[in-house]
Amino acid sequence: MTTSTAWKKRVKDETGKYFIHIKTNSVYTIEGYCIIEANWSIGVMYKGLESNTMIVRPAEEFFDGRFTAVTNTTTRTVTP
Repeated sequence: MTTSTAWKKRVKDETGKYFIHIKTNSVYTIEGYCIIEANWSIGVMYKGLESNTMIVRPAEEFFDGRFTAVTNTTTRTVTP
């Protein structure tokens, strides 16, 4: 298995899905995944819909409850 596909064994692929940051109520979309060189952990690359800024965060942090997936029942309107 290559490093570029190793994350699939440990992280559910949520690419293209929308998430709301609990603290700021900002909406983001996951653009992909990467390896963080400092510690070889899996990172989530995500982009803010309002700011259009690309951000990388360790997957462990992204999926620890700081973000919640946008579902059909989410009240905030999301326009890609």
